[in-house]
Amino acid sequence: MTAMAAHQLQPMRQQQPLFEPLDWRVDHGQFWLLAGANGCGKSTLLETLAGLHPEYRGELHLAGQRLHSWASRARARQVSYLPQHEEATPDCRVREALHMGAYAWGQVDENRFQTVVQALGLAPLLERSLGHLSGGQRRAVELATSLMQDAPLLLLDEPLNQFDLAFRLRVLDFLQRQRHKAVVMASHDLILTPQYASHALLIFPDGHARQGKIADMMKRDQLAALLDWPQTDALDRLWKN
Repeated sequence: MTAMAAHQLQPMRQQQPLFEPLDWRVDHGQFWLLAGANGCGKSTLLETLAGLHPEYRGELHLAGQRLHSWASRARARQVSYLPQHEEATPDCRVREALHMGAYAWGQVDENRFQTVVQALGLAPLLERSLGHLSGGQRRAVELATSLMQDAPLLLLDEPLNQFDLAFRLRVLDFLQRQRHKAVVMASHDLILTPQYASHALLIFPDGHARQGKIADMMKRDQLAALLDWPQTDALDRLWKN
């Protein structure tokens, strides 16, 4: 089942397209890695898919309907978006912050709550104030709040940046197991995340894009071009394909 479909999509900034027209479909059960150099348009693409960046060309459908035909609350039941930068949140307890993630449904699903808390190991933090958490802990709460939205399409912008290796593995394992959902995750991690993702969309410095199964996208020559970096011994050690 298709979660999102784009036809000739081009997000714009100051009336300029960020990359070439994109035909792209994301199905439930797929985990997409969105990769490219800084400034290539990854964050703007995710904002566009979330319905938060109206400046674009082309067509965009969410669950078979035009994106902007969805009322805001109904759209929130279809797509959950975690931005790259921390948003201002009230200084409440972690438990209350997670409950806010279920706002689109009008009530908290206790089973979902327990699943998310257990998956991310947040039980010891539930009664703590957000203002007394470390940056990594707050980011974990933001991610958990996004997961509490329980939308079929998850859009995650650099969700792993503030986490240690063990917690990154915990998050990636949980996302990979969300077989009934579609996940699109922007990340600069081209070592660990490809071990969990099923597909990749690569946006190159010249604005062209390539997409496909992860094994076909994680090729040494493609990644060197993606990073605008020569094929050196260091790249050889990282990517042997």
